[in-house]
Amino acid sequence: MFEKEQVIKVKQTELWKAQERKIARLFNGERTHKPGKRSADVMSKLFVVEVKTRKKLPEWQKKALATARGLASDYQLGIVEAHEVGARDGMMLVSRQDFIEWFGTIQTREE
Repeated sequence: MFEKEQVIKVKQTELWKAQERKIARLFNGERTHKPGKRSADVMSKLFVVEVKTRKKLPEWQKKALATARGLASDYQLGIVEAHEVGARDGMMLVSRQDFIEWFGTIQTREE
C-alpha cells in the first residue's frame, strides 16, 4: 500500500510541475517554484504567476465564467470579477483559452 501511495504522489508532483512548465511557456517565463521558500511558481518580465492545480474547481467559478463567456460577443472578453463584501480589491478570472486567443503567448521585446 505504501508503494502505491508513493507512486500516486510522484504522479501528482509531475502533473503540477508539467502544468507550471506549460504556463511558463505561455508567459515567456521560467518556472521558479522552490518548495519551502517564498517564491512564485512562474516568473516573466511582465508577470508573476501562481499556478494552482486542483482535482475540481469550485462550481460557482465555472458557472460564472461560462455565463460571462456565453454573453460575450466576438469582440468581447468574458471575465469574472470576484470579491469579498466590503473589500477594496478583488480577483479577475478569465479562461486560459480566451487569454491565449486574445493575447497569444507573451512576447517580450529584446532590450
